[in-house]
Amino acid sequence: MTSKELELAIAEGRVSHTRAGSGCWRGQVWIYGRDVSSPSGVVLIGAVPDTAEFAPLLRAQMSPLSPTEAR
Repeated sequence: MTSKELELAIAEGRVSHTRAGSGCWRGQVWIYGRDVSSPSGVVLIGAVPDTAEFAPLLRAQMSPLSPTEAR
């Protein structure tokens, strides 16, 4: 997922939340989107590197689900 794709998904309200990758996915941020057809109500729509390029887009409403989750 590029920064433009992420920016568009956020602007369109398609992003539900983010999760910090762990293990072999450390350094990645997973982006989840709303999907009413999914049992959980969300699906993974992409991943971005946890870098300064994406940091402004991943703040505020894009925070992890839990205040104790690493990020």
